[in-house]
Amino acid sequence: MNEQIQISKQVKQLGSIRTAVNNLEQEYPYAWFVGLDFKIKHDPVVPEIAVKRSLGWLTHLARVHDAHFAPFISVEPMYTGKRMSVHMILRCDRRLTKTQLRQAWKLGHSYVAEYDPLMSGVEYMFDHHIGQSTHVVCSGKKPCRRNRKGRVFCTKQSQQVLSLQ
Repeated sequence: MNEQIQISKQVKQLGSIRTAVNNLEQEYPYAWFVGLDFKIKHDPVVPEIAVKRSLGWLTHLARVHDAHFAPFISVEPMYTGKRMSVHMILRCDRRLTKTQLRQAWKLGHSYVAEYDPLMSGVEYMFDHHIGQSTHVVCSGKKPCRRNRKGRVFCTKQSQQVLSLQ
């Protein structure tokens, strides 16, 4: 799908996306607005690789800190010609410091700020960038479990965080 068409569809869904972010506040009380940039040598060419790398970062953080993350992710559109970057509103069930989040990102520069719903983070992410459908990122530690093949079975009720059409 053309990126500009996808962004125009996302704009129509801004209210439901904002509601989805706010509805997770009880289950995931801590939230940050995160921007991840890539160094030149790690700069992915396509958004799918950027999302995989950012989800790998979240998986690492979940394992280290025994946490569950509910990420809302968007990436830089290709038609802008800018370097690839990932933006996310990151909800978590554990209290982490901004420094812990920032220092764990090794592939470039990271920006981490406390999420404030009044600052229009949802509008910035989904009105100017390509939104991604996401799921809960889990550590796989008890009460959740990991099978021999490495698949995680999470006990959190809401597995699908965001589904975009």
